[in-house]
Amino acid sequence: MRSTQHGLSRRVVYYATTAALLVSCTTEQTAEQTPDRATRGGGNGAASLCQRTAQGEAGDLALARCLATPELAPDKGGGNAPVTVYFDRSGSMRGFLDPSYPTRVRTDYRSVIDRLIVGLAPSRGFSYGVELRRIEPTLATLGNREFYTDRDTRTEHALVEIGRDSTGSASHIIVGDGRRGSPTSGDAQFVRMRELADRWIDGGGSFIIATSLAPFKTVATDPSGCRRTTAGAATDPEPQTCPLYAFGFVAAGDGARIAATLASVFEHVFVWPAPTIPPMQLGVVPMDANRRDVRVERRWATAARGTPVVCVRGDSATNRTLGATITVRDTSTAEGRGYAAVLAGQRVDIRMYSRAFTPAAATQEWSPVEARGALIRPGAATQDGMLSLDLVTRGANAPVSMYRIDLMPGGAPTWLEQFDAEDTSDVLRTYGLGRLFESFRKRANNGAAPPLARFFIVAS
Repeated sequence: MRSTQHGLSRRVVYYATTAALLVSCTTEQTAEQTPDRATRGGGNGAASLCQRTAQGEAGDLALARCLATPELAPDKGGGNAPVTVYFDRSGSMRGFLDPSYPTRVRTDYRSVIDRLIVGLAPSRGFSYGVELRRIEPTLATLGNREFYTDRDTRTEHALVEIGRDSTGSASHIIVGDGRRGSPTSGDAQFVRMRELADRWIDGGGSFIIATSLAPFKTVATDPSGCRRTTAGAATDPEPQTCPLYAFGFVAAGDGARIAATLASVFEHVFVWPAPTIPPMQLGVVPMDANRRDVRVERRWATAARGTPVVCVRGDSATNRTLGATITVRDTSTAEGRGYAAVLAGQRVDIRMYSRAFTPAAATQEWSPVEARGALIRPGAATQDGMLSLDLVTRGANAPVSMYRIDLMPGGAPTWLEQFDAEDTSDVLRTYGLGRLFESFRKRANNGAAPPLARFFIVAS
C-alpha cells in the first residue's frame, strides 16, 4: 500500500511540474531569464526545433525570434590604442590653407587637423615629403602655410615607419593629397600601401581611407598639384575643391573610434575588413510612409542579440512595389555617424535567403532567393547612394515566408570613380588610387569577407 501511494505521489508531482512548464510557455517572460513564451528551441547555437505553443500574433512574434538565426556578433570595440600621425609636407598642401577659407566648413583642412589632434590625441607626429621628420602635431604647426615647402612627397618613408610596428600595437594615420610627380611614383606608392595594408590586416588590424573634396586654391609654383582644367577655371562658378585623404592603419579593436573621428571631418569613409554594424543600429525605412497597401513594421520583433525582424504585409495582394531604404537608425552619436559613413562608403551586394515560417524550419538551411518573383527584392540605390529594397505583398491570407538579408561588402568604395584618375592628364583626381583596392576586391570575391550587416524580414 505504501508503495502504491508513493508511486501516485510521484505521478502527481510529475504532472504538476509538467503543467507548470506548459503554463510558463504562455506567460510573459524576459529573454534574459527564460525561453520565449511561445516557442522553445532556436537561439544561436546548434539547430533545434521551435515549438509553437501560442496562436495568433503572439505566436508569430515568438516564432520569428526563434527562427532569426544565426545572428552576427558585433566587433569587439573599446580600443584606445596610441595614435601616430603623418602629415604631407609638400608644397601642394598649401592650397588647402588659403586664409579666406572659413574653419566652420567641416571638410576644411584646418578642421581636419583640429579634429584629428583633439579627437585622437596623437602620441607621436611626423611630416613626410623629401624626408621623414619628427614634429609636434599641433594646429599651430600644421595650420601654418609656411610649414608646407617640400618639393616631393615620399609617402614610402611614412610606410616604412608604420611597418616597424610589427605587432600592430598603435594606430597610424597618414594625411595628404595623394599626388605624386609622376605616374610611376603614383602607382608605386599605392601598391606599396596596399601591400602593407594586407600585412596589417593579416595581423588582426584594419585599413581605413577617408576622403573629401576639400576647399582648395591652386598653388601656382607646384606643377604636380591639384588644379582646375583651363576651361573649368573660367566657367565653373563653384568654389574650387581638391581631394584630401586620410589613410589609416588601425590597431585591432580601435576601428569604431577611428572611423567615428574621421567621419566627422571627411565626406567619405571606407574600411577593410568591413566592420560588422551592430544589429540594433540597423533600420528599414519605407520611402512612402503614406502607403497602406504594403505595410512595413520596422521593429516588429527583435532576435536574441538585438537583430531587427521586420514585418511586411498587406490586406490584399499587390505587385506595386514599395521602396524601403536600409539605414543606420541613430546618427545622433559620433559612433552612429561613423557606422553610417562606413555603410555608405562600401560597395555592397544584397544577398537574400529564405525558409518557411514554420517551427520545423529551425532545423533547415537558409536557401538563396532569386529576386524575380520574390516578395523582397534588392532595389536600386537612391540618389544619395543609400541601399534599398523593393517590397510587395500577396495579402493577408497568403503563405508567410521568412527572409534573411545579408549586406556583403564588395572590397571597393562607392566613391572610387569620383576620385580615381583614369589617366595622367587628370589634374583633379588621384592617379593610382584604384590600385589600393585590388586585393580587397579579391578577398571579397573569394567569399573571405563576412557580412557587413544582417537582418530578417517576415513577409506574406
